[in-house]
Amino acid sequence: MGVKYGREYKDIIYDLQNALTKIVGIHSFFDMTDEEWNILSKKQRMNCLQTLADDIFFGLGEESIISIHNTKIIYYSDQHIIVVQNPNEINYVISLIDSK
Repeated sequence: MGVKYGREYKDIIYDLQNALTKIVGIHSFFDMTDEEWNILSKKQRMNCLQTLADDIFFGLGEESIISIHNTKIIYYSDQHIIVVQNPNEINYVISLIDSK
């Protein structure tokens, strides 16, 4: 099936990666403790989140909803968006097409 998109892939992944930074306890997804996560540099943490964003993007091509902790990442193919629903934060809407 696959996720259809018209924006630059790197821009979509960047947006998704930034939304993932808002998930409280995201490091436990990588089986890391607070201490292990905090030892990593910001660049290393963002690299982990970029890899996760890539995996989520491709996973959404098979399943339209992916859950990480209490956050749902939903692909709305008919609207060409990915929504990150985090109950503790604002929902993030990531457009898959240029708005030009």
